Amino acid sequence: MIWNEAPVMNKLCFEAFGKTLIDIMRAKNEDNVQRPFCDKVVVLEGDFKQILFVVKKGLRFDILRSV
Repeated sequence: MIWNEAPVMNKLCFEAFGKTLIDIMRAKNEDNVQRPFCDKVVVLEGDFKQILFVVKKGLRFDILRSV
């Protein structure tokens, strides 16, 4: 499975995807449901340059200056 633009996704998307795979794979094999993504190959890709840094209590200028 290939997931494009993964770095900009919310963590709830990954949790929902993992739970969906667990539900699908539970019908086939109970052993793999304890591993991340049910031991399936998942390629997470994206451009990390598009994500701004987190500056606590920073204004817009502070965030842009940190890049």
